[in-house]
Amino acid sequence: MGNDVGKINLLAASPNENAAIYVNGVKMTEGKVRDLQLQTGMNTFEITVSDGQNKTVAYTLKVERLESDDNLLTSIGLSEGLITFDSKG
Repeated sequence: MGNDVGKINLLAASPNENAAIYVNGVKMTEGKVRDLQLQTGMNTFEITVSDGQNKTVAYTLKVERLESDDNLLTSIGLSEGLITFDSKG
């Protein structure tokens, strides 16, 4: 995955209709979590499944968002004074 993806949607389901699914502690509704924001670098999502009777099962989902290839300034300004700027370094 490159840097152009800023969020993902997660769909999770359990064969146990009494199971509750949580992502980072937030309960999923209708088996969907929308718009999980991705920061640059590694993003970790903790998924737990519990039905209140059996042992809770935990999963870890890791998604890496790469740094942007285009992270140069194109201009910069000051509220007062003068500055010399060269984006090529």
